[in-house]
Amino acid sequence: MNKILRNMGDAFGVLKSDKISMLYGLIPLILGFTLFYFVGNYLYNDLLDLGKNYIEQNISSTGWASAFYYLIVGILTVLFFFLINWGFVLVVSLIASPFNDLLSSRVEKLVSGGELSGLGKDFEKAIGKFFFVIINEVKKVVFIILLTILSFAMGLVPLVGPVLSTLMAAVLISIQFLDYNWARHDLSLGQCVKDYRKTPFVYSASGLIFVFLLSIPIINIFCLPLAVVYFTILFTKKSNRGF
Repeated sequence: MNKILRNMGDAFGVLKSDKISMLYGLIPLILGFTLFYFVGNYLYNDLLDLGKNYIEQNISSTGWASAFYYLIVGILTVLFFFLINWGFVLVVSLIASPFNDLLSSRVEKLVSGGELSGLGKDFEKAIGKFFFVIINEVKKVVFIILLTILSFAMGLVPLVGPVLSTLMAAVLISIQFLDYNWARHDLSLGQCVKDYRKTPFVYSASGLIFVFLLSIPIINIFCLPLAVVYFTILFTKKSNRGF
């Protein structure tokens, strides 16, 4: 836990001290707020109410099953809320992926002591790999959506379901942001799995923290660049044996 707190402090420090990193973090924020303004009300109000009403209409609440009914409705409502938030985060991440990649790349250089480039050179590189980043992000989003559906289904299992679903969500969140580093270093699937298995507790516990942060409307927009910086610091320190 000390490692997690220390690296979280480092992530805040990077965004506070490096103006270019702050700029790359602000662009996804602006995109996120714009998207939230146009579709946020529908996602967080109308769609959630629609899902809750559907659950209530399709689960019987009569007789001795009344207590179980309210338990199931409560669990599914929470899971549906997480699903909506996660969908919103995935969409914003997809739109902002080129800037998140720039941010992750710069943070890695800051942590490892690499040579920093200026805005012009950074954007020139970003334009050159724009389609690669977008295609990689689309693949990642499809993969995460499939696992999210599985996670949601697991959450329907009484008692242990929500715990298993939350743990899977933590792993998915960490994978989502670690992938910027994995893709930049051209790691194979096997190498990605090997990297995760080296520090599964820290990666998963970090993912769990961001699961809750990214589930809070408005707060989740601010946490997007923080998550990119944080997981880049974790990956870079571990790669440089400074973790």
